Amino acid sequence: MAAHVANKKNQLEVYVLVCDPLVCQSINETHCNRRYFPAHKLPDNVIATTDAKVALLGADYCLHSVPVQGIADYVDPGLPFISLCKGLELNTLRMMSHIIPKP
Repeated sequence: MAAHVANKKNQLEVYVLVCDPLVCQSINETHCNRRYFPAHKLPDNVIATTDAKVALLGADYCLHSVPVQGIADYVDPGLPFISLCKGLELNTLRMMSHIIPKP
């Protein structure tokens, strides 16, 4: 999804939140996620981070397609948030629509 948005809006910095520091380094240095998609080059404006606060600070909107653990504390309630994921939050068993802050 990050690659799709980055290709459509090359003037934007598109942050992708990843868990693995080696995947983060690979994306930022080679514009390739060598662990999961070694043959797919990512646009230059895709920036990886392992820090949810960095990924969301100053964001105009958020496309969320991964588990919600660890990001809820950093989402500004006024941030347009589009959830592409399914499932329940592990600790509370709440659905994403109950976790994502509402303005």
